[in-house]
Amino acid sequence: MGKHKSPQYNLRLPSDLKFFLANQAKKDGRSLNNFIVKSLEEVRIKLLTQSN
Repeated sequence: MGKHKSPQYNLRLPSDLKFFLANQAKKDGRSLNNFIVKSLEEVRIKLLTQSN
C-alpha cells in the first residue's frame, strides 16, 4: 500500500478551471489536490448544515 490512505480519483478539469484552482491553491499555500479536497469539505459541511 502506498503512503496515501485515500483511494485515488482521476478528475478531468477544463484547463481554465484548473489554472484558476491552481492559482487559488498557491495563494493559500496548498497543493492543488489539498485545495480541492479542502474546498469540497467546506461545501459538504455547508450543504449538511443547510439540510438540517
